[in-house]
Amino acid sequence: MAKGSTSTTTKNDESSADNRFYLLGEVDEDMQKLVADPILKSIQEQSILRDGKLQLIIQGPGGYWSVCSHILSLIDLAKAHDVVVETIVVGEVCSASSIIAVAGSKGHRYISPVAEHMVHYGSSYAYGASPTEMEREAGFTKRFFQNVEKHYRAHCKIPNLHEIIQHDSLFIPAGKCLKWGLADHYISRLDLTAS
Repeated sequence: MAKGSTSTTTKNDESSADNRFYLLGEVDEDMQKLVADPILKSIQEQSILRDGKLQLIIQGPGGYWSVCSHILSLIDLAKAHDVVVETIVVGEVCSASSIIAVAGSKGHRYISPVAEHMVHYGSSYAYGASPTEMEREAGFTKRFFQNVEKHYRAHCKIPNLHEIIQHDSLFIPAGKCLKWGLADHYISRLDLTAS
């Protein structure tokens, strides 16, 4: 499901191909355990390079918001340290997988011509044991949905997002992903010599 390794080089060296991570399958605790520490180590190593880069190859049905948030925090950390985050969508990316894919560095988000993003709010469940707890859970869910919408607004330009995200299973084919800014290029434009 996930793999990552890094190599240490100096500021004058080119970025290594060992900065590649596979986020294939569900965005869950297993993925988090496999990629979080290696991505963090790679960010540390890539940040000292002239052209530091992380490459995330993504395909999956989505998963847990808590794990997605952790990966988004690592992407933000990489960008804050001038590390380019290249996202490569190789198939269908749904929900949390889509959220991660659009978070890549602008100009460095790639998609297969046959891939699609599925955009939605996700799911939320309430486990409260009292009316007060249920209200608190409802508040969390409302903020969660607002954060999903805010994330897509920050990274792409889906027309009428607020209206169309209200219903599940908004599948967006690759061509529209390029038009609406969920991706920047087809994977055929990917420079394999710089990976």
